[in-house]
Amino acid sequence: MRPGELHRAEPTPRGKGQVREGFRYARANRDLWVPLVMMAFVGTLSYNFQVVLPLFATRDLDGSEATFTVLFSVMSIGALLGALAVARRTRISLRTVALTSIAFGLPMAALTVVPTLAVALPVAFAVGLGSISFLTASTAIVQTHSSQEMRGRVLALQAMVFLGSTPIGGPILGWISDTYGARWGVAVGAAAALGAGLWGLSVARRPLASVSPTGSQPDPRPA
Repeated sequence: MRPGELHRAEPTPRGKGQVREGFRYARANRDLWVPLVMMAFVGTLSYNFQVVLPLFATRDLDGSEATFTVLFSVMSIGALLGALAVARRTRISLRTVALTSIAFGLPMAALTVVPTLAVALPVAFAVGLGSISFLTASTAIVQTHSSQEMRGRVLALQAMVFLGSTPIGGPILGWISDTYGARWGVAVGAAAALGAGLWGLSVARRPLASVSPTGSQPDPRPA
């Protein structure tokens, strides 16, 4: 790294009410608020692979621990390639985030009906690609669309939404998978990702003034 070429930000002085200020700032900017809400739903119901996949591999595919290992490894390869693909983009918009959520939900929906491991492997690859694409895109838009003095607080909100929502969804998805079968657990995650993506697309098509909170200035940047 060449430190002389870095754009250094001045640290924001500590003070009272900074968390509330960061929340209000994110709420007033749809390019920040909508991805945060999407991540809350997707993080809660879709990112619980460690709970759903072991049951899916052993019960629904009649496999073993090795089946789960192979399935998860193929998904990880897809996640790596998805991260590289999103990293090549020069611009992230709200529409991009919504489309990656749909790209995550579609293969998850397909995973609910795969009959064998051979069919499940390419679908799992697509699930990994879509999952990391959504995660990377939703993080990137928070970083690039936040002002310099608010970026840290908005990133903290994004991390809290993602890391805090998954443990909430884990017991829910575990109960669904144990009671009705892991395919239903995967289906719930697919519905959450697809629903969040379709909602994000609908918001991206609206005029900015129609989705800005009362009294706040709409974000002038295009979605």
